Amino acid sequence: MYNPVLENWAVERVYPNPAQNKANIDLVALFDENYTIKLFNLQGIEMYEQKGSINKGFNQIEVQFGNNLPKGTYLLLLTTPSQMYQHKLIVQ
Repeated sequence: MYNPVLENWAVERVYPNPAQNKANIDLVALFDENYTIKLFNLQGIEMYEQKGSINKGFNQIEVQFGNNLPKGTYLLLLTTPSQMYQHKLIVQ
């Protein structure tokens, strides 16, 4: 859900959810920053990691986990040096 009170960056949406091979994250940032995305299963085991960078303004991050994840519910964790965001993601 979009938060109009923008700190350093804010996620507008994560889609599609449920996802199959990939998911997209739309976010707006006040400045350039590096990020790490991790997906954890419900047992707390890290199943996927992706690193990259976001730029000032609108960003769309494509999270391509392919067929490497079993179907199920995951916690998507997006972190930067300045803040963190988490979202429930269902993989079909």
